[in-house]
Amino acid sequence: FVSLAAAQSQLQRKQKVLEAIFQTGIVDPATGRLFAFTLEKLATAQIQTVVANAVPLEYEINTPLALLHHFPEQVFAGLAILKTWLGADQALMAYPHYFPIDKTTARQWQVQCVPVSEKYPQGTGPSVLGTLRKQGVLKRKHRPASAAVFSIQILRQIERTVLAGHKSLDRIITVCGDGVARPRHFLAPVGTPLMDLLHAAQIQEHAQCVARKSSLTGEPINPENAVITPLSEAFIVLRQVVHPQPQRCIRCGRCIEYCPARIDPARLLHLAETGRFPLAVRMGAYSCVECGLCSYLCPSHLRIMANICMIKSHASSAPSAPPGQEEPV
Repeated sequence: FVSLAAAQSQLQRKQKVLEAIFQTGIVDPATGRLFAFTLEKLATAQIQTVVANAVPLEYEINTPLALLHHFPEQVFAGLAILKTWLGADQALMAYPHYFPIDKTTARQWQVQCVPVSEKYPQGTGPSVLGTLRKQGVLKRKHRPASAAVFSIQILRQIERTVLAGHKSLDRIITVCGDGVARPRHFLAPVGTPLMDLLHAAQIQEHAQCVARKSSLTGEPINPENAVITPLSEAFIVLRQVVHPQPQRCIRCGRCIEYCPARIDPARLLHLAETGRFPLAVRMGAYSCVECGLCSYLCPSHLRIMANICMIKSHASSAPSAPPGQEEPV
């Protein structure tokens, strides 16, 4: 009876945490949906390891490091809360090897700090999990579904919601690029006009482009109409947009070697260019996590990720082929 009462009490506490997260309206950047729905799904996945990804997507866009520097207690506490809620065995903080992380606070919250030294961006969950396996931190036989990766922004919001009872949503926003005179981080409430931040960063008069997120996976936006949303994290301002001239694929294999989804991006690019979208889907187009590594690493400057996204868009709107008429692989 004691065990049953303890189990019921634990279940009630978990439900209260989930309700608080739901009411606050925290959004999962990976799905664009409420983070409470992500937690409900993970609750049945037998998560063994929770990972916080503090590796910047690009050198200038170091929003995660700004959060770790200014709010280490909140970030580590948020990760510890998710570890407890999911019943995980360990909590890992993946961070750049050059960053002076607060290991004392990490130990207080039983978080293991893992320096990551890689030559390519680690902006997505599959990318950082692949690196942790290469470094031997995660076993190669470790089931991918048994590890969950969370952004630093999410962790701070979890701590503010669960421990501090803080209901308002604000974001650490990075404004950078050669189109601003004072690149900086801002603590901005959701709903703040983007132009307020750009003026504070002293945007250059002749800046050509403002892109959301990054130069790797971002998209150009009209800053006059943009506001800070629950998904906002970084904006890069460019004085001049340079489009390197694509060359022929040289079959170097870099896109395959570093693809966290273990697909063949070069093959998918060829299928996209020849309009063979159904075959591209069968070859794993939907497995692409849109990290941008293939385009970033390509020495021929091929627009690989953009074409894979085109495959997904075309396939989702096109009717499926009748049985027996599919193109052979």
